[in-house]
Amino acid sequence: MLRRSHSAARSVLSGAPCVLATSGTRCLASSTLNGGLTREQILALPSMPAISPSYPMGPYRFVNREYFIVTYETDMDSLRRVIPEPLEPISNQVLYEWIAMPDSSGFGSYQESGTVVPCLYEGKPVNYTVQMFLNDEPPIACGREIWGFPKKYAEAELRVEKDTLTGILTYGGRRAAMGTMAYKYNRLDKTTATNSLSKLNCNLKIIPGYDFKPQIAQLVAYNLQDIEVMEAWEGPARLHLIPHVNAPAADLPVRKIVGGKHIRANLTLPHGFVLHDYISERKKSEANFYMNGNPLAAAAEKAKATEKEKAKVAPQDDKAGLTREKVLNLPSMPAICPSYPAAPSQMSNREYMIISYKTDPEAVRRWVPELLQPDDNVHLSWVKTESSGYGVYQKMTASVGCKYNGEDCTFPLMAIVNCSSAITAGREVHGQPQKFGFPSLTVDKDTLYGETKYGQQEVATGSMVYKHHRLDLSQAYKFFEKPEINLKVIPSVTGEAEIAQLISLLPKDVKIKDAWRGPARLNIIPHVGTCEGHYIVVEDMVLPEGTLIHDYTLDAGKEDHQQQSEPAEASAAAPQPGTGDASDSASQEERFRRRMERFLQMPTIVQ
Repeated sequence: MLRRSHSAARSVLSGAPCVLATSGTRCLASSTLNGGLTREQILALPSMPAISPSYPMGPYRFVNREYFIVTYETDMDSLRRVIPEPLEPISNQVLYEWIAMPDSSGFGSYQESGTVVPCLYEGKPVNYTVQMFLNDEPPIACGREIWGFPKKYAEAELRVEKDTLTGILTYGGRRAAMGTMAYKYNRLDKTTATNSLSKLNCNLKIIPGYDFKPQIAQLVAYNLQDIEVMEAWEGPARLHLIPHVNAPAADLPVRKIVGGKHIRANLTLPHGFVLHDYISERKKSEANFYMNGNPLAAAAEKAKATEKEKAKVAPQDDKAGLTREKVLNLPSMPAICPSYPAAPSQMSNREYMIISYKTDPEAVRRWVPELLQPDDNVHLSWVKTESSGYGVYQKMTASVGCKYNGEDCTFPLMAIVNCSSAITAGREVHGQPQKFGFPSLTVDKDTLYGETKYGQQEVATGSMVYKHHRLDLSQAYKFFEKPEINLKVIPSVTGEAEIAQLISLLPKDVKIKDAWRGPARLNIIPHVGTCEGHYIVVEDMVLPEGTLIHDYTLDAGKEDHQQQSEPAEASAAAPQPGTGDASDSASQEERFRRRMERFLQMPTIVQ
């Protein structure tokens, strides 16, 4: 077995900037056409990936949203350990909730569960979200990337069983929480319910940079709007929290049940504002203005006094709380159980099936940033891997061969992954354009199969004769010598792009165990082509920190790479973010399948 370290090759993309020709369409280092995705279009993207954004622009409307909230008392020491400064818990009370959202603009239908703690920020009441679990990836990505919601993937369920309102949280097939409440026991005044939903909410938003160091560390605040309470109830409730390392609701143990609430309402989730910035340590003027001008200020002071009467707040213990230093050392959200570690990922027993084919570069150049020059090579790869921090998962990636500064690289257009923590880490650290789906790589008799589903829709299948011809290992290593360049786009809480960068990523310490090539077939619905495939087994490799090669958020006059606009006809051919599918009433799965077809419905040429 051979082992190679490509650490020296990681600097291949850090050389002199590419100089564009006068026409703005060709790079002097290459005769290949530049990508068609301009800086303006990149900054206007709602989210990654550019070809099929995970979520649209807000605000987001929720119809018939149903809450089941259990209020209980916990240990004050346990509570303070999960609350970041400068927030202070009002009392030892915690709100554990289930939310059913059958009609959510941009997200569809899903359910959620999580922990909320009533706190004070500079004497004003605010609800701080400790952790959330839900069964739909688009709102996970949107919630984390815009507002810093501490969301993770799990199965939350809210249902009525005879005379009992029941909430269940299951993580990885294991139950982590169960709550019950007498169904529609006593009516709750709608005004009281509206006021509880109108309260200021905040989250701790942590987004690392390409080097795993914190790039965004903020308390982000928002208020729900256009609240229309249709019905509200209260009554006796019970809550059972079961210890689970990745869903640690039980870290705030139940000492006494206060009661339950059941609310059904229509409402809007708007953008918000930065309440506190841990990196700059300066308050945003808009936050100060908002807090000082809050029409609920008088009611807030009264609520503060009332809550303090209910439970005596223990003296603040700085060593136990989430100080600024601890916040800046967090690898990711949520603080109570980070979704991924702040370290390169060690990958083992990694299997690849890579099917490559040629196509018309014009079919893909509109999705490639203009600093890159795409060629006519498309690579569909299915991967099965074991990875530190993320466990065992599978992935399918559609990539395009490109050049940057005259050097070969690849640009992933989209990836489908069946592991939520790997998705969030890839998006938030490296900018990998990952979405949740069901790829698989399996062997059946004499055939290696790659299959990918999004929801119940099949979007791609590939097959290859199993271990047909040995591939020289020196040829196999060439697949890992080209840097992967990702377009990382993270919006701010106000909706504008806060991070818009090109990130270069290259694995190191690659040790290939086995490699094969052979005949392959590819079915990208509804198209079938004939191709050659490669099957590579990597015993070990490390996915390290990335390298920043371009930042689109810099002013045009300060950019590292001078750009010239594309000709009018090229600009007209490029997609306009926010258009096209906006009026499409099809389901999310069908819309995604059609986008995959639209992108990959290309003439496949036999190699």
